[in-house]
Amino acid sequence: MSYSNQEEKKEPQVLNVLPTTKGRRILTFLGDFFINFILSFIVFTAIVLPVGQKASNYWGRRDRVNESIYLRSEVLYGNKLLFQRESIDQTEMLYNASYTFYCFFSYYIFDEETPVTARDKQYGHKEENEIFRHYFVDIAHNHADYYRLFDLYNPNGKYFTKTGNVYTLNANVKEKIMYHVDNSDSPSGDGNALAGELEDNFFYPMYSEMMTSIENKTDLYWNGYTYNGLQSYIKGFESYTNTLAWITSLSALLLSTAVIYLAIPLLNKNHKTPTMMILRMERVSRENLEIAKKPVIVINFIYSYFVNLVSSFFIPTIFVTIYGVFNIPVLMVLGIFSLLLMFSSFIFLLFNKFNMDLFDYLTRSVLLKTDTLDDVYRAKGYYI
Repeated sequence: MSYSNQEEKKEPQVLNVLPTTKGRRILTFLGDFFINFILSFIVFTAIVLPVGQKASNYWGRRDRVNESIYLRSEVLYGNKLLFQRESIDQTEMLYNASYTFYCFFSYYIFDEETPVTARDKQYGHKEENEIFRHYFVDIAHNHADYYRLFDLYNPNGKYFTKTGNVYTLNANVKEKIMYHVDNSDSPSGDGNALAGELEDNFFYPMYSEMMTSIENKTDLYWNGYTYNGLQSYIKGFESYTNTLAWITSLSALLLSTAVIYLAIPLLNKNHKTPTMMILRMERVSRENLEIAKKPVIVINFIYSYFVNLVSSFFIPTIFVTIYGVFNIPVLMVLGIFSLLLMFSSFIFLLFNKFNMDLFDYLTRSVLLKTDTLDDVYRAKGYYI
């Protein structure tokens, strides 16, 4: 770009006006991008999320969900499909599931219901300890699934021997894991490894199949509650939480973007964003090298919001964790769209001779250093 002063009938004076370098143009974008991200995170945490939680009764819903989680475990305990160790809280279902694993195998290890050498009073040849037969046969009345699944996770009689319709624990397996439930037996290194294998390859897969059957075939009832009714409410809360996360995240980003790209530029005479002030940059029209007008600033705010949408994927991590964000399709789609737009803009900038990105090109504007614009004003005869 060049400017020629032809007021006098002398040889024209030509002023070369060079746009800012690609590096400074990228740095300008990145500076505002990260400032906006930090501000949006602060706005989300301090303002938008608390307001959203208050308006949607988040804490009341959460209390009811915690109660539903407790009642859901009650349904399993009440139906003798999960046993609670006396020293473990009822809601610690993972620990109690491990305890239930030993209760289950104690049924096949002991011959008596209440063996005197048992490590726990629940251990023994009690019918209720065989939880899978209790559910599939006694509750669901589905003998076929019980035998099918038992055989599926006991390939070639690896752990149990089947005689007719009766399973017995293989002698070598019983010998190695007996220590875990019987005080009269001594520990074995092989026994610990085998117990872990039985948990991972037999018990938990069978338990998962049982829970799938509960959710899809035979519901459980206890004290007026149903397992699936409570489970549905809990899942509904998860869906509500995800919705609250993406709405508050996008709202926080909108507010911060409005501050960085709209309010601050409109409040200073040269319409600069924070990074433009720091780097001493100016946005001017390509036609007349005048400071960009307010409509360009408004368009820049809208464009910048779409480019910054990738931030909305990370903003709610304090609320739903980074893993939870991957379960929010809205933020996933918008994040991918934002990345594609950002990448396209960078590619365009790299191959553009005036170092313009897509927004600069569409609005026919360009970024100059403040010193360069001062030279233009001097050439026009203005006092700087």
